[in-house]
This record gives sequence, C-alpha cells and structure tokens, in this order.
Amino acid sequence: MFLPRQNTYPSLKTKSSVFCCHLIPISDPEEVPSHINQLRKTYYTAAHHCWAWRLLEPTEASLHWQEHQSDDGEPRGTAGFPILHRLHHHEIVNTLAVVIREYGGTKLGKAGLISAYADATDLAINQAELIPQQACYLLHIENSYDQENLLKQWMHQWQLPLVSSEFGMQVCRSFQLSWDLYEDIHEDLHAELRSWEHLDVRWAWGELAVRPTI
Repeated sequence: MFLPRQNTYPSLKTKSSVFCCHLIPISDPEEVPSHINQLRKTYYTAAHHCWAWRLLEPTEASLHWQEHQSDDGEPRGTAGFPILHRLHHHEIVNTLAVVIREYGGTKLGKAGLISAYADATDLAINQAELIPQQACYLLHIENSYDQENLLKQWMHQWQLPLVSSEFGMQVCRSFQLSWDLYEDIHEDLHAELRSWEHLDVRWAWGELAVRPTI
C-alpha cells in the first residue's frame, strides 16, 4: 500500500479538454466534501470535478476498506469508477483523487472519457512520491537502565522495527509490528512480555492503524 505525496499537478490534454488530478491524503470520509468544495472554488471555471477515494480503517480484529466515487455530471461510469480503478491498481490508500476537467468544446465519447480520467490519475500517481504504508500496531516499552541488557537481548531476538527511543529517567522505546506479523507471533510475544512482570519493565500496545512502513 502507498500514500502519494504530490508536489506537482501535471495536466493531460485530450481534444482540447484538459484533465488535472489532485491527490489528497485523508483519514476520515467527512474530510472529503471540504476538499472538493475548495477545489471547486479554486477551479471555478472547470466543467467537472470528478473524484474517488479509498480509506483503510483498521478495527481491533480486522481491516475494513471504505471507498466511494462520483462522476460529477459526466456520463455514468466514465469518470469516478476509472479514477477508483487506478487507485486500486496502484495500491493507493487513504487518499482522495479529484480529476478536474476544463472542457475544450469537443465531446470525447464514453470510451474517450474513461481513458482520459484513468490516464490523468495514472499521470498524477506516477509523478508523485509514493510512501509505503502498512496496517500495524505499536508496542511501547519503558524500562529502567538496570534492564537495558535484557531489552537489548530482546531486541536482537525479535528484530522488530524501532520507531522511536527516548532516554530520560527511564528508557522509552516504540516498536512497529505489521498486522500480518502480529497475527503470527503475538502469542509467543505476549508470553515473553508477561514474563517481565516482576521486573522494572512496563509495556503497552497502541491501536491498530495505518502508518508508514519502516
């Protein structure tokens, strides 16, 4: 999965119509209307603002996809669905894609519209920076300096990606576990964490969420 970071907004010209795709990170469906309304104000002369979005919402036990799309006045199935299809193809997550069409006076036909909206989305994704994402848990561990050797041995054994570390009165570290890895190892991992209960070590799990891959 990837989250695109867009620095340029390339346009595609087809029979005098110009198509430009904006890729906007989202974390909640309720954000979508405000983003679309802002683009309508910015590109107020455009004939259509067609869009699609995909959002991965991890729950406690599973991964739940939400998605939606709109043709915004174009013939049914010629705009929103092609945009959504390209988001699927490129494994784009937590992103709203809005393709803005400046009408050039020549009708493209259904096949031409489908191609134009898909190609404009492809062009934007291909020129964006794609940041790998994964559904994962964070494991937070806090220990005294007397337990540093224990923690370093544990880190060497499990080889979990280290997200952050802070050295104050206690040592605080956060580790990242992908959802798949957590499903495979959580029983053995929990058993070892529980064995530390009599030591000066505390641990806690963060919620399942989509985060950049480390």
